[in-house]
Amino acid sequence: MSQSNLQKRSGVRRLGKRFTVTDIIIALCLLFVAAATLYPVIYMVSVSISDARYVERSEVWLWPRGINFNAYLVVARHEMLLRAYGNSFFYLFVRTTYQVIMTVLLAYPLSRSWCAGRKTITFFAAFTMWFSGGLIPYFLVLFSLGLFNNYAAILIPSAVSVWNMIILRTGFSQLPDSIEESAKIDGANDATIMIRLFVPMSKPVLATVTLFYAVANWNSWFWPSILLRNHRLWPMTLVVRNLLIELTDPTFNREIMGGGVGGTVPNPVSFRAAIVVMTMLPMLILYPFIQRYFVKGITIGSIKG
Repeated sequence: MSQSNLQKRSGVRRLGKRFTVTDIIIALCLLFVAAATLYPVIYMVSVSISDARYVERSEVWLWPRGINFNAYLVVARHEMLLRAYGNSFFYLFVRTTYQVIMTVLLAYPLSRSWCAGRKTITFFAAFTMWFSGGLIPYFLVLFSLGLFNNYAAILIPSAVSVWNMIILRTGFSQLPDSIEESAKIDGANDATIMIRLFVPMSKPVLATVTLFYAVANWNSWFWPSILLRNHRLWPMTLVVRNLLIELTDPTFNREIMGGGVGGTVPNPVSFRAAIVVMTMLPMLILYPFIQRYFVKGITIGSIKG
């Protein structure tokens, strides 16, 4: 049967030499999703750098009007925001590194056939994804361990995400056993094999897991709001959440924003948009460096269950 007859029977009509109607529909759907994803980001950036009079009249829809960085200058002078920004970076780097190390230490033995009881351990680990002790018992355990109102309360708990562990374990299991056997013949122990062979060879999966941890840690605000009473320990997301709520009060607006360039008070909407943009910026900068590993890492980590 000729190629044209196969195309007619399958209901796919080829347009030119490259694209089909199905390809065009998929492309249009992807463009719509991309536009729906990008528009809020572009809008927030435009509002944050637009002149107050255009923002007040709701005349900013896509591109900025009357470029004005007054809101960012106010954010840069806000002591609580700057401290919270530093706290967020501290939590991000320290906690993400700690979580990745702990996840590797759990995922590697569970991926090897010599690990006794690995199926049982995996079952109990996966069990916690659906069932937990509850919010109050978990808080009481942390409080009794002294993990309250200090840096350790954010850094130590939830060391391993079971979902990320399964992805990394599956990535390790794709590597052939012959690599491990050859290394042991040369005298390498399990720690050396894990650090010098399996971890470097699983870079795409490891980068993907690191990105998942980094995004979750940067956006975390719920547990910090419960475990941290000292405002000087708050991460950026928690401060932003409280500011976005309190900025609806005009008195609070004047108190928190003071004055901008030349004593001009920035528009509260522009100020809120500037805070949101500052919160999004680190992840937007981080993602392009890991994006080339992302698809490959997810694919490798989902071949086996």
